[in-house]
Amino acid sequence: MKLYINKTKVNLRKNGSDSYVHGLNSKNLFRIEIDNRNTLMSKSLSAYIKKNHKLLFYKFVKSRFLVNILSELGFFRYCFCLLQNKPYFGYYLMAAQTWETRKPCMQNLVKREILSCKKGEFRILEIGSWAGNSALTWAEAIRDSERKCEIVCVDPWTPYVKPEKGMINKAPMIMEKALKNNKIFKLFQHNIAAAGISQMVTPLRGTSDNILPTLKKNSFNLAFVDGAHYYSNVIRDLQNTKILLKEGGILCGDDLDLQSHEVDLDYAQANKEINLVIDPKTGKEFHPGVCMAVHNFFQKSVSACNGFWAMRKTENGWQTVDMNFK
Repeated sequence: MKLYINKTKVNLRKNGSDSYVHGLNSKNLFRIEIDNRNTLMSKSLSAYIKKNHKLLFYKFVKSRFLVNILSELGFFRYCFCLLQNKPYFGYYLMAAQTWETRKPCMQNLVKREILSCKKGEFRILEIGSWAGNSALTWAEAIRDSERKCEIVCVDPWTPYVKPEKGMINKAPMIMEKALKNNKIFKLFQHNIAAAGISQMVTPLRGTSDNILPTLKKNSFNLAFVDGAHYYSNVIRDLQNTKILLKEGGILCGDDLDLQSHEVDLDYAQANKEINLVIDPKTGKEFHPGVCMAVHNFFQKSVSACNGFWAMRKTENGWQTVDMNFK
């Protein structure tokens, strides 16, 4: 049986009474695409304001009151998605944690890796899953493949933000609120089920420090590091993930807004245990913990695409990855 979505042919296979698109329930593909369009519009508006009206943007995100209003405006759509059994990735609970501009880079990389790794199960390790947006991003990339795939999602789904004086973006405080009473974990479970990918996703609830040492070494084709962005957390995640990757596997991550050669390195070093700061050299916001951990771990610039970065594990160390997917 074949299904055409946006003029793209997708093969379906039967599994009991439901139709699946290589792990994705076919009736839910439309739900994902519709929800993605709504999220894209919201994210595009945010990106536009951030790029063209920086002063207004930073005044807005520094106000917990205004950020909270933005979050609450998404409540009704959140309820609608729950009632309609649709995935939700909007501003309520800060559920949309994967930037739309990065998704094509993530998906094209996975598609290319699956084609080059033709044998066995393709396994993805994800550190930091939140509401499941990135897990669905991987799943959508895999759906056209005949390969069996497992996405292992490691996340404690518990509060983690450190109080910071003069925090430039209050969104993490809304995220802390979302973590109470298991709200975000329940949304993760809902999104995975509503998207029809429960059979390929394995959630492991716990800190990466506790979970990663229990996983089999050299067993993953790709590992995505997007947990807590403080230096001490990121560097441990990189170190603990290295031994879990197969040779030739991809180690990648999110929120590398600026690389070490682009920022005031002394400032980044001094603020590496702060989540988000403004770089005095460029005037741009970045995550100093991610920047410094990637810098110290690889000891060189990494391949990057719109904040998403990737490197290949080799017998002799780490190799850059071609991020030109045109």
